Amino acid sequence: IDPGRSDAVGNLAERLWPQQTPTGLLRDLLGSTARLRAAAGEAFTPAEVTALHRRGADRLSRETWSAADLPLLDELAHLIDGPGRRYAHVVVDEAQDLSPMQLRAVARRSATGSLTVVGDLAQSTGTWARDSWTEVLAHLPTAYPAEIAPLRYGYRVPRQAYATAAALLPVAAPGVTPVEVVRDGPADTGVHRVGLAELAARAVAVAREHAEAGRFVGIVCPARQRRPVEAALAANGMAWSSADRGELGGSVNLISPQEAKGLEFDAVVVVEPAEIVASDERGHRLLYVALTRTTGHLDIVCTGDPVPLDAPVRPRPPLGGEAEAPFTRREAHRLAEHLAGQLRNAAPPAFWADVLAEVRAALLPGGAVSPEAPADD
Repeated sequence: IDPGRSDAVGNLAERLWPQQTPTGLLRDLLGSTARLRAAAGEAFTPAEVTALHRRGADRLSRETWSAADLPLLDELAHLIDGPGRRYAHVVVDEAQDLSPMQLRAVARRSATGSLTVVGDLAQSTGTWARDSWTEVLAHLPTAYPAEIAPLRYGYRVPRQAYATAAALLPVAAPGVTPVEVVRDGPADTGVHRVGLAELAARAVAVAREHAEAGRFVGIVCPARQRRPVEAALAANGMAWSSADRGELGGSVNLISPQEAKGLEFDAVVVVEPAEIVASDERGHRLLYVALTRTTGHLDIVCTGDPVPLDAPVRPRPPLGGEAEAPFTRREAHRLAEHLAGQLRNAAPPAFWADVLAEVRAALLPGGAVSPEAPADD
């Protein structure tokens, strides 16, 4: 080869066999419906291909990757660059929620096929929630026989808190056997039943008592109670850290049930368990996670059952539209209780009838007061 023409030959080779990088290949794949359709073949529906398509950043250095993208990038790195560093034995915790692609990434790290995967099916939630280890094992090496060994003893969560949480297991994870807890906590589970109007204030008051005692506190709060709890924290002049902003570490920490997994606190305040259960298909498991985040104190602040075992009723979504949140007589009672609390705090008793009449007028079509609903009832 003429040394003077080496650049030309290199350019030709690059065009014929372009060098690929995991990030560049994945961006180009997801950014092209034609490439996605070709790669998908008959394994994906047209709607699924459309859902995968997304426009990439103008520059690869500015591309934003999600947690779900990382196993894909790892797979591409293996395909392009070959096997990376491997180990004689691999140990992975919190394996109950790993996707098939994540499990492939774990498996390829083992040079021998020897792995130990640890997890709790009672805490298996989200897209890849599982009821047994069979599906996990299907994505792991078969070089050695698989052995499933249930955990017998529990040491992190104190007996009182675990007894509260374990009541959920027959509903949340029937195949999971409760562990034998080896230590007692400093106090029994505190149950604080209040009216809806007092819910946020009581939760904050309980958290404040723990914080003033020098404890690291987690308030596990469902989405519907987030704003009232934040308002109550602000009204009490309390500083708090928020998990959704990556700020965990303050004396008081506000977290969602989904964010609670894997965390632990000296004291945990769980707000309105019934809403945690109703908020997700695996709501009982989310509540189990929330109740087992403490290493010491557990308090439940609720308007109803502190450990609800009934499955929430979720209506099927209408075709072509989103499902409306279920509204029951219990919900109506709670809303009425909340409005009554607001009215008591905002207006003198002599004006309550007038305010109720104005509310009816504002709600009814045409703004007229219904004759069947007199203003003084």
